[in-house]
Amino acid sequence: MTVKEMVLKRGWKILKFSECIEHINTGLNPRKNFTLGTGDIKYITAKNLTKFGTVDFSKCDFIDERAKSIIHRRSNIKVGDILFSSRAPIGHCHLIKNEPNDFDIGESIFAIRVNREVVLPAYMCLYLASDY
Repeated sequence: MTVKEMVLKRGWKILKFSECIEHINTGLNPRKNFTLGTGDIKYITAKNLTKFGTVDFSKCDFIDERAKSIIHRRSNIKVGDILFSSRAPIGHCHLIKNEPNDFDIGESIFAIRVNREVVLPAYMCLYLASDY
């Protein structure tokens, strides 16, 4: 019996990625929108996501409240979202477990919101981080 047959026999479904997500957003690049290095809110980019599913806050740039409000209109990150790096190192991800009040994301990060009716955020995060 193949792995696929075993999975389906147990009542699981094999779905396309697009069927498992509600939406994907990105953060925002400073360009003309805001300035880095002001404030005490962490600005997360691909370089801050580790292969272990954590965020390395020690290498963050900082933004102020005004910048966060501009970024958040686009990113709209929430608890349960998966942060996924879109630039080197591609594929590092992190599950947001606490309210993201003290950070937001740059455009090198995808914020993936899963459809909780078909997949658990923690499962999707582990799957995205795996070699499969």
